[in-house]
Amino acid sequence: IFYNLGQVKFNLNKFDEAIDAVNKSIKIDNRYSIAYSLKGGCLLKKGDFKSAIKEFNKAIELHSDFPKAFYGRGISKALSQDYKGSIVDFTATIELDKTFAQAYYNRAVSKAILGNHIDALADYDFIIEKDPKYAEAYFNRGISKINVKDTKGGCEDFNKAVALGYKAAEPMVKMYCGQNSIVQ
Repeated sequence: IFYNLGQVKFNLNKFDEAIDAVNKSIKIDNRYSIAYSLKGGCLLKKGDFKSAIKEFNKAIELHSDFPKAFYGRGISKALSQDYKGSIVDFTATIELDKTFAQAYYNRAVSKAILGNHIDALADYDFIIEKDPKYAEAYFNRGISKINVKDTKGGCEDFNKAVALGYKAAEPMVKMYCGQNSIVQ
């Protein structure tokens, strides 16, 4: 019951109250991996990435085939600028759940930040195939294409992102594709 209360509080963005409820759940059953994962999620939302990683670690120690715990830890690592560590966790997430689309997207972003644009492209391709209206994925794939000298492909992606309503792509269209390329 305390875990469920924690979930409700989490959904209401009342993270301190959610942590209190989850701590009560853990006190009753300290082997309840999902509770540690929820606590990690609360700490992640509060911006305490180091503590979030510790809670996700506990969840993974108890339940090593729990993709959401690996994913949460991956997000925490990425936000802590541990991109190599985040790639490891996003890969573990994908290995456990091949349909976990956001893991592919965030792994691509981490790869791109590290300059591994060729590998990032495969992940962007996957996520765009699964969600062809994901404007930010087109935008980021466009950046990776530009970085591997595929300007034409990058411009196509930037224009697609703009067409889908992603205004942040407009300066990239103007910079790499010419001002008249923006799709209205």
